[in-house]
Amino acid sequence: MVTLIKQQARLQAVDMDARLMIIDGSPGIACPVIAASSGADLERILGTTEHFRVPALVLINKADLSSTQRQEICSFRALRGVRVVGEIPFDVVVTEAKVHGQPVTDYADGAVSRELERAWSEVKQQLETGGER
Repeated sequence: MVTLIKQQARLQAVDMDARLMIIDGSPGIACPVIAASSGADLERILGTTEHFRVPALVLINKADLSSTQRQEICSFRALRGVRVVGEIPFDVVVTEAKVHGQPVTDYADGAVSRELERAWSEVKQQLETGGER
């Protein structure tokens, strides 16, 4: 099923003359690498992306809950030369949006939504330029 959906997405991307196509799926659906890295630490995930030569970016979730963990992430990613594209603050609005079956960016215009939109701009720029800044 995943293969069929990806094939249809490629056809639609060609029809739309789209320069980018992003495919996302829940861990475990058809990608053992993604499933294996779910809940894994940053070192393991970046090791996997480096091994497969896949560019990586870091988005820190709940960045304000632990300054120690945030600093560890920032230090480690700096050693690996990986850019942080954003830091999402903790907010119960994320859970509220899930309960209402909506993306948080549609549900509320707050700090989380603004940071997600800003981070998406960074990710999109990286995809469009192939990592050039």
